[in-house]
Amino acid sequence: MILSAIHHYCAPTICQSPWRLHVVQVSIVLIIYSLWYLLFAANGLILYLQKLISIFLVVTGVVSVAWIGIFEGGYNYFVKNIVFLIGVSEL
Repeated sequence: MILSAIHHYCAPTICQSPWRLHVVQVSIVLIIYSLWYLLFAANGLILYLQKLISIFLVVTGVVSVAWIGIFEGGYNYFVKNIVFLIGVSEL
């Protein structure tokens, strides 16, 4: 998530595409949540550990893989490349 946040902060600055900055905000929330999770896991709070693992995997999996991975990767790269290659749009 840190690398994704850096990428989505630098790209809008260089390419003048401010609509990509929303990923930075979500990444910061996930980074904080991940650190919070690691803090609880490191302190040995076994009572909450199983629930935290479940929530952690769902939240990070849905946001990281489904939202950023499929939408950002699928739309911004795959679909735009297909449209460009068939000649419908000039990028």
